[in-house]
Amino acid sequence: MSRQAISPPPGDRPVPAAPPPPPRWRFSLWPIAIHASGHALVAALSEHADPVAKITILPAGQTLGVTEQLPLDERHLYREDYLTDSLAVRLGGRAAELVEYGQGSTGAANDLASAADLVTKMVREFGLSSALGPVGYPEGGSVFLGGAGPEMSSRPFAEATQAKIDNEVARLLREAEQTAVELIRSHRSELGQLVGLLLERETVDGSAVYRIVGKPALGHRPRELAIAPHAGPNCAAAAGDGSGPPLRADPQRWLATGPAPSGTGRKS
Repeated sequence: MSRQAISPPPGDRPVPAAPPPPPRWRFSLWPIAIHASGHALVAALSEHADPVAKITILPAGQTLGVTEQLPLDERHLYREDYLTDSLAVRLGGRAAELVEYGQGSTGAANDLASAADLVTKMVREFGLSSALGPVGYPEGGSVFLGGAGPEMSSRPFAEATQAKIDNEVARLLREAEQTAVELIRSHRSELGQLVGLLLERETVDGSAVYRIVGKPALGHRPRELAIAPHAGPNCAAAAGDGSGPPLRADPQRWLATGPAPSGTGRKS
């Protein structure tokens, strides 16, 4: 009589080991990488924005991530198209969150404050609003009081003018956000590639961003006139065909990449 193998009861069968979960720190870096990649992607796709120099998701001080832009030439004046693109870049991190999550986050607080400050100057001081026209109301008010700040000076325009300024600031901010959202939405596959690269390396050179979007890294370009003082390198704190899947559809693809290679830089 031939012997038949007897299968063990179902409860006694060995259970395959489950794959180890991704490191917890990868989950915390996921939204930071999306935010920083949004800034970088909008900057790389904007014609008049300063080139992307570096992106990092390594925390430095109170910032969780940084997208750094460096101008190609020294500038003392800025044109309106440069300032408009700069607004979109500053809102690029929030735009990436809106596209991927359907909602914003507190990570855009500094970006929103910076964008609001710039657009207020554009409208009130630089004469770049078609609604107000070529007028300039410098912050600080009356020169007779030494321009000591709002608390020491009177507002040099009427309430109706202030309402018009508020409306123009809101309009320009909404337009900049819409521009950034449309750029992110039409390049979601590139956003996914950049987020994955950041999660693997933690710090990415700007040239990699331009390779991903299929554009040459920017070299020298003619000087541009402008209308705002330059305060040094632009840093946005956490920067295709759009046919790629949403990033949140398969986070394990990037979350399980393991520790990043050593030797990545930290912005001081």
